[in-house]
Amino acid sequence: MDVRAHALLTGNPARGVGWACTCGQKLPDSLNCPCGRTYKLKGQTLTPDPSP
Repeated sequence: MDVRAHALLTGNPARGVGWACTCGQKLPDSLNCPCGRTYKLKGQTLTPDPSP
């Protein structure tokens, strides 16, 4: 199984349960981390949102 960048997995076999910020915190559904970073979900790929 290939694990996508920032994917949060649990269990054996692993299953996706969410996304994690670069700082290590689990991202809420809004994909806005309390540390100030924001992300966008494009299909199954999470990417940093460069807009302020």
